Amino acid sequence: MKKILIISLLVTLIACSCCFAAEEGKLFSDLGEYHWAYDSIKEMVENKIINGYPDGTFRPENSITRAEAAKILMLSHRESAVFPISIDAAPDVPAEHWAARYVLNGDLFIKPYADGSFKPDQKITRLEFSNALGIALERVKHDNVETVTFTDVADLDETSLKNISLLVNLGIINGYEDNTFKPNGTLTRAELAKMVSSSLKYRTTKYIAEVENTTGWEMYDKETGWHSEVQHDDEGNLKVMSEMNGIPTQLYYNGKFVIEAEFPLDTVKLENIVTDDGQSYNIKWYGSHVVELTENENGTFIITNHSTGHSQIIENNLIPLAQAEMIFKDYFTDITGYGFFEADGQLCFGVPGSYMSVEFEENEQGQRFVTIYKLEDIIWMFEVNDNTAEQKAFIKEELLK
Repeated sequence: MKKILIISLLVTLIACSCCFAAEEGKLFSDLGEYHWAYDSIKEMVENKIINGYPDGTFRPENSITRAEAAKILMLSHRESAVFPISIDAAPDVPAEHWAARYVLNGDLFIKPYADGSFKPDQKITRLEFSNALGIALERVKHDNVETVTFTDVADLDETSLKNISLLVNLGIINGYEDNTFKPNGTLTRAELAKMVSSSLKYRTTKYIAEVENTTGWEMYDKETGWHSEVQHDDEGNLKVMSEMNGIPTQLYYNGKFVIEAEFPLDTVKLENIVTDDGQSYNIKWYGSHVVELTENENGTFIITNHSTGHSQIIENNLIPLAQAEMIFKDYFTDITGYGFFEADGQLCFGVPGSYMSVEFEENEQGQRFVTIYKLEDIIWMFEVNDNTAEQKAFIKEELLK
């Protein structure tokens, strides 16, 4: 009898161990492959855009907050890199808040409220997220978008109606059987993962289709989906900005893929490219670490240009505009006339015809400040784009190697 009991116990233990092994192979303990959003959630998790919880669950039916949505949008549709920050992102999102950098960088997508607050823990509504995705997709060309006729959207503003119509037409979001949209309703984690995944697939497909129909030289960033015409320097060589988002840039010539920048690309690399029509071109790849910012343990920063060897120590994270101008005069050894000015109601840096808008902080006395990260942005943009004398010398040295 004892033997039978022991054998039964062993069989039970073996069976249980098999069950646990099967559980270990699951993505999350509460999410099976049969779930309608499983593939989208899996894709988002593998790309580190969305996470589960420490207990091994995903909780697909939970609502999602505005802070969580800001992070997901910045990691998936970001317009630029997500820089670390040490300033308040909103009155109710202090610098130490886990989502501060996503809220600050992500205000392109999810707008603060009229009083300036962001309400990070408030559940995001279907309307708010539809508007955010609409902004993320606005660079893509859309064909024949039919305006939706839900019974509860008549009072929405024109932009909101346009964004909802776009997402419904693309099958990214749906209305309800009673012909309502429920703009103030909330979204679940599963619904949001599905929407983000679908929008990324759509954007990638459209951008590739566009770049394959271009003429001349075009570069295509695989992460953002952006493509733009390749610039030429004053000697006629092609200039390609690569790795702005950590993903190598592809180069197209008359709609045909030619080459991709090697990864990683730390400074500037030159390659001689011969196209199908026998033409030869010098390609200058500019990597993400041409200008590098590092923070020291004592809280100071060092900005280094690896192509020129120029570096500078900066004491604070927030820099008054006057001090920033002095830094640029010292840093830009071959660029004259560049500075801060107002254009189109925005603070800009550069010269008329070649400038970038600049976000800034303002104290009670009206003094304006830029962050160290914006300083790095500006230096990268103009130092690389405008080819200082030192940079040209560096490129020629590299070409002779």
